[in-house]
Amino acid sequence: MLHKAIPHLFKNMIIDAQQVGMGIEPPYPYEIKNKYLEMEYNEMEAFMN
Repeated sequence: MLHKAIPHLFKNMIIDAQQVGMGIEPPYPYEIKNKYLEMEYNEMEAFMN
């Protein structure tokens, strides 16, 4: 069974997210990459040991 977003609720969610997020700087790609790379490395190291 496929799940679909209810169009008017999805639209309202997007509008609210846009309004709340105004003025907030998103993280730079390298900040995200470095954070998740370290997390993945630690997880893999724990798995291997």
